[in-house]
Amino acid sequence: MMHCIQDFFAKVATGQTARTVDPQTQKHTMFENFHCYAGQNEDKPGEYDQYQEKLNRTETFRPIYGAVDAIEACAKLVEHWAARRDWATIVRPFLLTEVFPISPNATNSNTDV
Repeated sequence: MMHCIQDFFAKVATGQTARTVDPQTQKHTMFENFHCYAGQNEDKPGEYDQYQEKLNRTETFRPIYGAVDAIEACAKLVEHWAARRDWATIVRPFLLTEVFPISPNATNSNTDV
């Protein structure tokens, strides 16, 4: 689940998902398509995990596109898990509205990367 969350917040060009991006905040807002793995270049996503400078424990992850959003979403999911919150009434709605909202223009999964 955390890998999916990280992929959602990664740079749009990873080829794994098509998303709506808010033009003002540049944050992802909704899923439009989740691309099947068969259509992806398996070497491409790693290109977006690179950063020009080395990060250490005292530096922020802010320079890495989507990293802070992914960390916050994963941390909230872990909070829900640790508190044993109800899937149907708390966790599922959190995932569907805050992490993986589906666009009304969403299309079926495909290999059109």
